[in-house]
Amino acid sequence: MSLPEPPDGILTMSDRIAFSTMYALKQKGVKIPEDVALVSFNNEPTCIYLSPSLTSVNQAIQEMGAQAVRLLIKQLESEHDTPETVILNTQLMVRESSMLSKKKVG
Repeated sequence: MSLPEPPDGILTMSDRIAFSTMYALKQKGVKIPEDVALVSFNNEPTCIYLSPSLTSVNQAIQEMGAQAVRLLIKQLESEHDTPETVILNTQLMVRESSMLSKKKVG
């Protein structure tokens, strides 16, 4: 945030990292989302209780694990090493940490 042109948004790889990021930004007097938007992954239940509430990508964690096991078993049982791609649905849970007021945008 001390760059000549600081970022206007931060994307973290997990909600837990976002929680720490949010804390550090607040300690420095950086306002979320007015100064910087914050978005993360996992959509942990605590996201809605933060202030501001945290925008997060909801991932099918259980399905991801099940698919990983299925692919591993398939690979172990096969004589061929054929790569396979599985795409699972996600959902962006938009909350206060990424929402600028219309006055600020316009």
